[in-house]
Amino acid sequence: MSDSSGKPVRRINANNAPGIQRSSWDLRYPAATLPSGRSEDDDDDFFGPPAGPLVMPGRYSVQLFKRTGGVTTALGQPQSFNVAQLGAENMNPQDRAELSAFQEKVARLWRAVSGAQHTADDLRTQLHAIRRALNETPGADRQLTDQLDKLDQNLNLLMRNLRGDSAVAAHSEATPPSTAGRVQNIMFGERLSLAKPTGTHLEEYRIASEEFTQELATLHQLVDVDLKNLEKGLETAGAPWTPGRVPDWQEQ
Repeated sequence: MSDSSGKPVRRINANNAPGIQRSSWDLRYPAATLPSGRSEDDDDDFFGPPAGPLVMPGRYSVQLFKRTGGVTTALGQPQSFNVAQLGAENMNPQDRAELSAFQEKVARLWRAVSGAQHTADDLRTQLHAIRRALNETPGADRQLTDQLDKLDQNLNLLMRNLRGDSAVAAHSEATPPSTAGRVQNIMFGERLSLAKPTGTHLEEYRIASEEFTQELATLHQLVDVDLKNLEKGLETAGAPWTPGRVPDWQEQ
C-alpha cells in the first residue's frame, strides 16, 4: 500500500495456496510492536494483536508482488482507491494533520518503550544465569557478586519506572503512573479519534517522553557498560558460559 505521494505505508502478506485467496488491509499503519506469534487472537484478550494508527482519508494505491527464490516481481499495475472516514468531514485540515502527526509520534515512542521493556526482560534473564554461573565458580572474586547485586537492583528500579510496581498492583493498591502506562493510555484514547489531540494526551506524552529519555539512558548504561564489565569479569574468572556472552578462547 502506498499513499498519494508514492510513499509505502503498509505491506500485507497474502496466501498463494491454490484457489481463490483474499487479503485485506485494516486501513492502519504498521503496528509499533510485533504480535506474540502464539496465535492470531491471544496477544490481548480485549484489544487483539498490536495495531498501528488509522491512516488519514485520502488517495492510496495497492500493488501486487510475488516473491520466488528470493526474487520479487511486480504483478500487474498499481490500483488506486480512496479512503474515507465517517465523521472526518467535521475535521478541518489542520486538526486532521495534528492528529496524524501526534499518532505517529506516539507510535514511535511506544515502539521504543516496548523495545526497552523486552530488553530489560532479556537482561533480567541474563542476570539470573550469571548468578547461577557465579555460584558454580569457586575462584570468582566477591566483587563480581557485588557488581551483579548492584546491577540487579538498578534493573528492578528501572523496570518499576517503565511498567509500574507489579507487586503493589497485585494487591489492588494504587501505584504511580508508569511510562508504559502513560503511552498505552494515549494510544487507547487516540486509536479511533476524530479530533485533534487533547491537552491531557499532549501532557501525558510530554511527561512520558521526558521520563523515557532518562530511563533509556539508564538501560544503555546497564546493558552497554555495567553488563559488559561484569561479563569480562566472568570470563577472567573462568565462569560457565551465560546467554548473550561471547566467550574468549585461545589455544594454549
